[in-house]
Amino acid sequence: MKPSQFIESGLPGKRIVRRFPLTDWNYRAVGFPNFKSRCAGTPRSSFAEISRDYFNSEARRGFVFELVLFALARCIEGKDPNTEGHCERLCGYSVRLGKEIGLPEEQLVALRRAGIVHDIGKVAVPETILLKPGRLTPEEFLVMQHHPVLGERICAPLKSFRLVLPIIRHHHEKLDGSGYPDRLKGEEIPLTARVLQIVDVYDALTTDRPYKSAFASVKALEIMEDEVNKGWWDSRIFGEFKRLVASGEWADQTRSAAAGQ
Repeated sequence: MKPSQFIESGLPGKRIVRRFPLTDWNYRAVGFPNFKSRCAGTPRSSFAEISRDYFNSEARRGFVFELVLFALARCIEGKDPNTEGHCERLCGYSVRLGKEIGLPEEQLVALRRAGIVHDIGKVAVPETILLKPGRLTPEEFLVMQHHPVLGERICAPLKSFRLVLPIIRHHHEKLDGSGYPDRLKGEEIPLTARVLQIVDVYDALTTDRPYKSAFASVKALEIMEDEVNKGWWDSRIFGEFKRLVASGEWADQTRSAAAGQ
């Protein structure tokens, strides 16, 4: 049985699931396979007891809250047709890159979740700013700079997001200290945030946005290399990313990573 079947059976969260149907990608993103593995091979009556205990527990409440956050993140993404698929791509890109540099499993899970909710703080950013076709004014940019802080605050109640929160807050920092919101420098920026910012920048460059047309992958990597030389991004992580993008297996492997395989 899938989470939606439990929730549709009358447990809390029913309206959420009906409005935002879950997908296999969402199940894996929130870590639901861990629950299913606990129930493998159990009789139907025992399975029902385990599921009832699970969803009438703190774990259930956390699970439903995660669903709400993921649904909200997808709604924010949906405001701009140019960013469709951005969450899934960042899940795949960041997990694939994280594996390549040897991150442990718990940090890969954090990257997969952060790929979905990293921009959830944009719920408070007006669409006139999000969709503006030109350069933001200093006042508008100040509003935009607040979204990582708000995103961290929104997700903070979830214990399972302990490793996700630093990624949300710091994925717009730059190694030279010119980023936001805390102007961190160098290794003060969490490693997982440095991973996500690389793939976030790449995806922004290679897709259409209100203020620019998409660049080809080669051109995007050239721009990012210039930014590495300016001291913005981690050169070691970018080097691994550039090598991966050049590999013929990149697209298939990132799709598998996004699916949690």
